[in-house]
Parts: sequence; C-alpha cells; structure tokens
Amino acid sequence: MRMPKLQQYLIESNYKLLVVILLLVLLPVILLGSYSYRTSLETINDRNRLDMQRSLDLISNGMEYRMKEVQNISDFILFDQTLQNYMKMEKSGYTNYEIVKNYLHPKLYNVMVTKQMDIQIQIYVEDQMLPEIYDAYGPELDPLRLGKTYQIYSADKLDKSNLLWYYPKEKVQDITRLQQWVQVDNDVSFNNISYVSPLVDFMNMRTIGLVRIITHVEDIFRLEEDQAHIAQYVVLNQQKSVVNSTPGNLPSAAEAKGGEREGYVTLRQGIPGIDWTLINYVSKGSLSGKINSLKLATLWVCLASFLVLAFLGYLVTLSLSKKVHRILKLVHAFQDGDFSRKIKISGKDEFTDISMALNQMGGHMEQLIQDLYISKLQIKDAELRSLQAQINPHFLYNTLSAIQTLASMNEKEKLKQMLSGLAKFYRLTLNEGKFVIDIEKELAQVKEYLQIQQIKHEHLLKYELNVDPEVYAFTTVKLILQPFVENCIEHAWMEEMTELFVQVEAHRIGDEIHFYIRDNGIGMDKEVIEDIFNPNSSKVGYGIINVNERIQLQFGESYGVTISSSPGGGTVVHIRVPAMLSRNYSEEETLDD
Repeated sequence: MRMPKLQQYLIESNYKLLVVILLLVLLPVILLGSYSYRTSLETINDRNRLDMQRSLDLISNGMEYRMKEVQNISDFILFDQTLQNYMKMEKSGYTNYEIVKNYLHPKLYNVMVTKQMDIQIQIYVEDQMLPEIYDAYGPELDPLRLGKTYQIYSADKLDKSNLLWYYPKEKVQDITRLQQWVQVDNDVSFNNISYVSPLVDFMNMRTIGLVRIITHVEDIFRLEEDQAHIAQYVVLNQQKSVVNSTPGNLPSAAEAKGGEREGYVTLRQGIPGIDWTLINYVSKGSLSGKINSLKLATLWVCLASFLVLAFLGYLVTLSLSKKVHRILKLVHAFQDGDFSRKIKISGKDEFTDISMALNQMGGHMEQLIQDLYISKLQIKDAELRSLQAQINPHFLYNTLSAIQTLASMNEKEKLKQMLSGLAKFYRLTLNEGKFVIDIEKELAQVKEYLQIQQIKHEHLLKYELNVDPEVYAFTTVKLILQPFVENCIEHAWMEEMTELFVQVEAHRIGDEIHFYIRDNGIGMDKEVIEDIFNPNSSKVGYGIINVNERIQLQFGESYGVTISSSPGGGTVVHIRVPAMLSRNYSEEETLDD
C-alpha cells in the first residue's frame, strides 16, 4: 500500500518532532494523572477521617451527656438547701429517721428511677447527722448487684477506704476542683466507675460529708456496634488498659499505648471530664475497594487522554512539516551566502512571522556586513592616526635642540640622560608595531617622556608616579598616557607659576584598571571640555579624541576618557580600561637596561 506523500515526508524528515510531541504529551498526562490520583486519594482519606471523627464526636457527646446526668445527681444532693439545713439541726434519732423517710428517700428514689442505668448513691456524713442505711458490702460484692440503690454511711468508714483521698480536711475553696471521676475500692474488679464529690456546708465552706455515685463503665462509656462491621471502638483508662470496646479483635497493650495499629487507620480523642481515651480503628482493607476503583478510573482516563492528544499531535506535526522544511531550506541558503532568497508562508501563525523575519534578515544582512566592514576600517584608521600621533616632530625638534644646547654647554651627564631617555622613549612608543602594550611599558614610556621634559625645563617641572604594582600584569592600547602629559606641559602653565606639578597614577579597581593624570595648572571651563570631545571640532583635543576612540573601539563604549577641571584649579584626566592579563608578563623585561 502506497503511503501518502505528506505522511512519507514526515517519517523521512520530521519523525523526531513527532517523538518529541509524543513525549511532551505523555509527560503532562502522567503528571496530571499522578496528581489527580494523589489528590483524590487524599480526598478519600480525608473523608474517611472526617467520618471517623464524626463517629467519635457522636459517641463522645453521648458519653459526656451520660456523665453529666450522674454529675447532676451529685449536684442535686450537694446544692439541696433543705438537706443542708436538716443536717445542721440538733435533732434526735427519730427525727433523723423521719428526715430520711419523708424527705431524703423520696428525693433520691425519684432521681434514680428516671435514669436508664444502674447506679448506687453513697452518702458519707459526720456526727450522726443522718442514720446509717446500707446493706451488706465488701470488696467481693458488686455495689450494683441490686440495681438502683442508695446507702448512707458514717464518715468514719472512710478511714478503711481509699475514698479518704478525696475527702478534704481543710476548708473548701473551689468545690469543682474536688469533683472527679475515679475508679476506687472494687470499681476496677467489677468494671464500675464512681463520681466523687465532697458534701460541703456552704455557710462556712466546711466539709461535712462525701457523695459517691457508682455506675457501670459500659453504661457511661457506651459503645454502639458498627453495623457495617468496618469500625471498632475502644475506651482506654489512664493506664491505657481497655475498659470497654465493641466486638472484634482487641489491640495489644503496645498498640493501645502507641496509638497506631498495623493494618488499621487509627483516630484518638480524649473524653471530656476524665483522663480516658476513645479510639476508632478502621481496617485499611475495608477502604481498599474505593482506592482500587480510583486507580482503575485514573488509569483509563490517562490512557484515553494520551491517545487523543497523541493523535492531535500527529495531525499538528503533519500540518507543520512542510512549513518547517521551507524555512530550513531558506536558512541553508543563508549559510551558503545567498541572501536574495525569499519565502512566503500564508496564515497568521508564528511561522508566518518567522518567514517575514527571515526575509527581513536577508535584506539587512548585506547592510550588517557593510557596517562591520566600515567598523573595521574605523579601527584601522584609528590605529593609523595613533601611529601618526606617536612621533611628534615638534617634540623631537625641541628635544634635539635641547641636546645641542647641552652639548655646547658641555653638560655631559644631562646630555647622556636625555639621549638615553629619547632612545628608550621611541623604542617603547613604537612597541614593535603592536597595537596593545603592557601597562608596565606604557608607564615606562610616559616616565621617560617626563624625565626628558624635566631636563629641558630644569626646576620648573616636577612629577610623581603613583603606581600599584598589581597593574603591571595587565595590558592596554598603547600611547594613552603620553598625550595627556604632553597637554599638561604644553597648556597647563600659568604666568605666575614657579613650578608645574604632574602626577600619574595607576590602580586596579575590581575588573578595571584606572589611570589618573593630575596637574596644578590653569585648568579649563566646562565649554572647553565639551569642545575637546566634540568630533566635529578642529580647535582642540585631537589627541584626546584619538585616545578615547581607540579605547572604545578596542574595549567597548563603557570604557574611555573623562576630564574634570575648573579654571585655576588644575585638571584631572581619568582613563578606564578593562583588566586584561598580559600573555608575556611571566617573561619579565627589564626596562631600565
């Protein structure tokens, strides 16, 4: 079967583009699928934990309500003002019996009969305030074996019970701090729990007895079995022992204390009013069904998305292949130097913009080449002007004239110094025809120039070189210092001056070399400085412009020459060049030879 021409062209030339598109499609599908799966999984887990927390809250609220019912019984007795008055009256034994029969018994009976749990109310009183009423008791007997009952004991019996710990001897400041849920006496043996509260005379805040209400742990901390058999609820006491649970496999002691149980999602919550813990265990296996369904759904969605996006990518690649090929042919033509070629791609997409840009680039390429050629010519012209400015005939004539004068005056030592300095000056100036010079040589050249001028002007000229030795390791374009020193000597003299002082400095600052030429001459105003840097001005500043152009052509427009001066205040020339290491610096040359 013959393959369509466009499809065959794609396989031959652009299959890599299709592979890249398929990879780019696959990567986001995998990332989005993974993200969606993790997000959905977190949502399911959060929902499960929310359901578990709601169940815990519901059970905990029920426990708190039943605990409150027992506490209300204690408060009903504790805050009964009539009972308080009866207990403080001086009365006979018969009168006490009548109080219990006609008042206390109906009161306690009515409050107990309304409760759906078995409870026993124990009242301990001092000083025979009430007659003792109780049945057989002992550590081997369950107080709740007879259902709803009440007992009245003398406070003396507290001496033989660990209830004595909850019976304050001093005055009561805050009764709510003394009311608490505990397991005392034989409560643990029969899985009971007691609510203990001191009986207080509120007139003088004195303890006159103790109220203890006993009930079954299962009645207070009641747990409803999960009908779906997914969750298991467990109640732990302070010692992390299981005191109540729904049917099922109980956690081990280590699991109960550690809080985590292998294979289960665990959620803990403290029970208000007592230091006990309510735990909800849900088997992870019961939750795996939803997770497996989520995995399968995510996989199918990712697969379908990849197939659809891959097909769309294939179509896009087919439609773009010809445009890409035409653009590549134009680029190859540019590589061969043919800038007359043009292409036209219809449409309003990026390929149309690229074709227009390439057509414009071809049109501008010749102009760019021409500009580059002119720029190189400017550099060569600047080098030529630099070489022409290197040898100043006027300087040579004046120096030879001074040599003749020294010879006629038989100043042999000065004559020798001037001839040696002049030779070394021109040797350094020529620099073997090289455009770039070591900074060490550039400074030596300007030093020789200053020495020659100092011999000519005798005591009228003083100079100083302040050079950081670190700069000797770098290079610069040649003949950038001498023209400024020459300007100082030629133009900076003032009529009343007895001595001209010229200072040359060189320092490295970061990645740059900074030169400074200072003098104490007549200075110049702002208009003169602007005229110096005006390329159209023929009055002054040819040498300065020459130096500035050569520096900028070599290193860029961010470097060059700046001048600061004021009339009568001298002049400072600042030259900046990049710190470029010299290749020949390791082969040190002695310039004084």
